[in-house]
Amino acid sequence: QGCSSVSSSKRKNKDRSIGGIEIQERKKMGYQCDMIFCESRIGHGEYIEYGALEAEKLYDGDKGTKRMEEGSKKLPKCLKDMLDHLLLKKDDRSRIQTIEFIHSGLESYFMTADRPVKYATRIIKSRRIHISNDISGFGSTTLPAVYSAWIAKEVVKKVQDVLHKPVECDNIEDSNWLDFKAQQD
Repeated sequence: QGCSSVSSSKRKNKDRSIGGIEIQERKKMGYQCDMIFCESRIGHGEYIEYGALEAEKLYDGDKGTKRMEEGSKKLPKCLKDMLDHLLLKKDDRSRIQTIEFIHSGLESYFMTADRPVKYATRIIKSRRIHISNDISGFGSTTLPAVYSAWIAKEVVKKVQDVLHKPVECDNIEDSNWLDFKAQQD
């Protein structure tokens, strides 16, 4: 059982309206992913999605249907939806990106999505990582896999730092913001 992307669901339902004369259409679900890297803010009922993962039991080659469908079509769209949602929260295109993992058997790779310019999403695919099933090559092939997981963690951590960075105030003693409220009353 996979989990559904909230960001994709919001994009798919942006034109949904209340039913009147016509029957109201059902709410569309987001893309089903095997795992979504997300954060839930307590009391806000909102998820912040940073990336996704698709996994399959066996590696069936780069031309396998599941790998081509999910790795080349479904997950990049899901990453773009997540990126759009993050950029609505904080429009800092130079530092916000999303990440996805494709994992099958002993093969894996990851992709990142960012937005270098306002209307173009860039998807960058890493090189494929293969963990050896032979014990003699296991140690040397495991390190790149661990390193790619560390890269993913760092990407998510940097985006979290950008999103949750406190607003800086030059003068803590300045109380001019209180004057605006007093003038309204």
